Amino acid sequence: MSVLVKLFKFTVPVPILWAIIVLGVAWMYDRQQIRKSAVQGYVQQSVLAEAEAKAKFQASLLEKEREKTAALTSANNEFMDSLNALQLELSDANEVINEISSQPVNPACVVDQPLYDRLRSQ
Repeated sequence: MSVLVKLFKFTVPVPILWAIIVLGVAWMYDRQQIRKSAVQGYVQQSVLAEAEAKAKFQASLLEKEREKTAALTSANNEFMDSLNALQLELSDANEVINEISSQPVNPACVVDQPLYDRLRSQ
């Protein structure tokens, strides 16, 4: 019996020591995994925040471009309206010129006295 007690005293601490070592390693590994997952979570959050900031910036640039496009379209429409009005005036002026040029010329090529007086005074 005394041999069994001595053997028991010797063999029991070894498995307990191994169990403590295994539990310690498992605990450290678990802490390392927790730390690693926390770091990955922080990295993912920062990447997500960066992507959101980029998307917001691009949306603001797109909105500015749309505003600029709307302003340019409005200016272009106003310009086209004024151009059409000027073309209409030019067409009217060309009609007046055509009317004047279609009138017969004085056969004697004599200038009327009032026109002659006006030209002379200038």
